[in-house]
Amino acid sequence: MMQQLRSDAYDRPANWISTLLCFGYDICRAPLTGGDDRGQTKLLQVSSAQPAPGAELEIYPNPATSWTTFHYDLQSVPEQAELVVRDATGRTVYHVALQASEQQQLWDTREVASGTYSVVLMNAGRELRTVKLIVKQ
Repeated sequence: MMQQLRSDAYDRPANWISTLLCFGYDICRAPLTGGDDRGQTKLLQVSSAQPAPGAELEIYPNPATSWTTFHYDLQSVPEQAELVVRDATGRTVYHVALQASEQQQLWDTREVASGTYSVVLMNAGRELRTVKLIVKQ
């Protein structure tokens, strides 16, 4: 029923429903990102990549109140490896290049609003793992 309410609309209620469906039930759609110079509406491309075998990403504490730690293990040599945190609209709120195949990164969450975020571990242009992070202020 919620999918019918969302339909093809991108107004505020439809975006709320879309966020609930995505984070609660993994039924996601690409967010509306605006238009190009010709007035054409564009959608953000969302990949449904399967996690790479062996790569690990742990977040603690989760939910976070003032800071959180990302512990990652690429299980391979880093090639343009990065850790990206995105808000519910897909906007990048934190990004760090990773130099080691296994390490921890500390992030001060007091800089962002309360809500649900996606943490993506990437290496060589591929999404290895995606984990949800909840920030409570």
